[in-house]
Amino acid sequence: MFILIILLIVHVIICILAWLAKRGDDSLVLENLMPIVIAVPFFGALAFALRYRMVKKAKAKRREIGLEDFNVITGHYKRIEVDDNADVEVVPLEEALAVNDSKTRHSLMLNILHGSPEEHIDMLQKARNSNDTEVTHYATTMMMEILTDYETNLQNYEKRRSEEKEYGDETDKNLLKEYIEYLNRFIESGLVSGAIEREYRQRLASLCEEYEQSGESMGRLIFISIRNYLQLGDNDNARVHLQRAAEEYRNDERVLLLYGQYFDGMHDYASIHNMITYIDENDIYLSREGREWIEFWGGARPV
Repeated sequence: MFILIILLIVHVIICILAWLAKRGDDSLVLENLMPIVIAVPFFGALAFALRYRMVKKAKAKRREIGLEDFNVITGHYKRIEVDDNADVEVVPLEEALAVNDSKTRHSLMLNILHGSPEEHIDMLQKARNSNDTEVTHYATTMMMEILTDYETNLQNYEKRRSEEKEYGDETDKNLLKEYIEYLNRFIESGLVSGAIEREYRQRLASLCEEYEQSGESMGRLIFISIRNYLQLGDNDNARVHLQRAAEEYRNDERVLLLYGQYFDGMHDYASIHNMITYIDENDIYLSREGREWIEFWGGARPV
């Protein structure tokens, strides 16, 4: 009798604990196991404990978002929520693509490109030619999304400028400058090429001319204008703007490298070597890009 009383007390305690566990988390989806717990000592409690553990584990498990969730046709994808305060180990995209394990590579790509995929467009273009179909799928989707965003924003700029002209408002210099910088960033992203790129470059040249004719100082926009003229093959306008830039930004590396690009396009290699000599004699500081350019032309400077 004493043993039965002890077992009964233990059974009652187990039933109370089971009831408290179920009540403590109403979000848990549990079948009505309490009658079994009460009616079948020990085995009922064991069944409840196993089911409770399975439900808790299923709730805690996070769903992995696979690349198949991305919609390539529409260019829209489900964004992944990321804790902005989380410490994320940054891995170069080149290394992510080189990882042999498919699952790890996909995870790295998602983590790297979620934040600012526009900074990795060159690698996304390489990823589109990957043998991994899921990597190709994801890279294509991301590039379509970026392209859509750029084109939408460019249309908004055009709309705002059309409204200015419609209402006869004076040209907003800040809006025009912002438009030029954004259009240049879009062109330099590498998302467009061929005839489409040339069309955008011609629009950029027209906007730069409009800004220049407004009487405002070109400032750093002159570098955008020079690069654009060089890419269009308009060497005459490029030379004129290079001369202006040289007067305003004397011995600036950007001017020197653009002059080098201009001389290269004109096949004037003597002028390139004369410029290298000028850089050496005047001990002009160059960044890594500038030093690499000097080394390429055979006039390496000591670092």
